[in-house]
Amino acid sequence: MDFLKLSKTSNDSNNDSYLQQAQHIWSMLDDMASNSPQSYKNFIENTLKEGREAMKPPDAHMCVRTSLIEPKKCNLFINFFSWNRIPEPKSDSDPIPVFGKELEYEKNACYVNVAFNPNIMEKYGKNCDNKEELEMLIDLAIKFVENQNKCKIDDTEFKILNSNTYGDLSKNISKLTQKTNDKAKSDLELAKEALGSMGLGDKNLPDNLLNELAGLSVDKNDSKSLKVESSESLIQELDEKQVPLYENKILPDKLDDKLFYFELKVQLPKIGSFKECDLSFENDQIVLNALNYKSLKVSLNNLLGMYSFEHDKIEAKFVKNKSLLKIKLPLISKK
Repeated sequence: MDFLKLSKTSNDSNNDSYLQQAQHIWSMLDDMASNSPQSYKNFIENTLKEGREAMKPPDAHMCVRTSLIEPKKCNLFINFFSWNRIPEPKSDSDPIPVFGKELEYEKNACYVNVAFNPNIMEKYGKNCDNKEELEMLIDLAIKFVENQNKCKIDDTEFKILNSNTYGDLSKNISKLTQKTNDKAKSDLELAKEALGSMGLGDKNLPDNLLNELAGLSVDKNDSKSLKVESSESLIQELDEKQVPLYENKILPDKLDDKLFYFELKVQLPKIGSFKECDLSFENDQIVLNALNYKSLKVSLNNLLGMYSFEHDKIEAKFVKNKSLLKIKLPLISKK
């Protein structure tokens, strides 16, 4: 069935490309129908089944309540959807793709819709037995929303609600899929025009074959199918270096009232050990260089008035099974 995964070309050559590929497909299907009618029947049935699965709308999975800090303070509701059109990571070391839309503001609250592959939601969603993995998925969604909307969200306190979605479910699904479907519609029209020139009107074709010709289904082996260029994108393009996602907080020492720790957690799924990292403290900022990532620089200038830094005692530990680097910098209170 690989011959059904058609690639897109430029606007000037779309019709010619679809025509050539359609001719190739129908030639192969004619041979199959003549030589093996049962195989042809099974192929059509399986293709239609796959097409229906690929075109299923997003399914509401869970809703998380937290707080928006900037640009305004209010309750924030994050609707998590499960969607077949979001690809899975190619391996355990690859980033988890996430798709989402812009923040929607109401009088005293705001909400946002994000989507993950169904297998990701099954492993790490609300029914996950490992609380830390569930929290890491929620944190990934929070970082994604912050990155897409240039906002600040409280990632220290959140709650999974009993309801799977905030707001009108049908409207949320419509907002999540609207632009994608509009684009797909224009491609579908091009496919119909190309087939029409062969005398194969759409009334003679299964809907799934037309959808395949239009490139509606996302090829899960194509890392460039969705990019980080707008709100309709994945949080990472897999073949480009990105600044790693991170979170930080200040923790008190249990024994010394004057001693605190600046804790920095960095997600590094593309590396396997701390040996692939270079950590330093320069000009009041923590600098991390890791293989396959852009340099991460975390400034501590906002802490200068309150703490002195014990930068010669900085510690780092890489948690391999979580692909997480934990960095602790001792702080001495000036009060």
